[in-house]
Amino acid sequence: MNLLAALIINPIFRARPALFGMHIGLMLLVIALAIGQLTRYRGHFEISEGQAFDPETVIVDRTGYIKPVLPQEGTFRQGESACELRPWCGAKRDGQPCCSD
Repeated sequence: MNLLAALIINPIFRARPALFGMHIGLMLLVIALAIGQLTRYRGHFEISEGQAFDPETVIVDRTGYIKPVLPQEGTFRQGESACELRPWCGAKRDGQPCCSD
C-alpha cells in the first residue's frame, strides 16, 4: 500500500519513467507471489488401470487459504499403459526412449 501511495503522490516517479516502471513491476511481482501463496495446493493420489478419478482419494499435503475446485468424480479414467524395459535404458546409448507403446 505504501508503494502504491508513493507511486501516485511522489513526483520523482513521473519524472523518471524507468523508475516508475521498475516499481510497478515490483508491485506486480509481490501481488503474484501473494496470490500464489493464497491458492497453493499440493496433493497426490494413486490410480490403477481402468479406475476412475475419485476426489475423496486425494491426499492433501499442503493447501492455501483459497481452496481449489477438484475435478468431479469420474471425470477421467486411467487407461492402459505399457513399458518395455531394455538394457542400458538409463544410459540411453542408442538414443531411443526407455518406454515404448
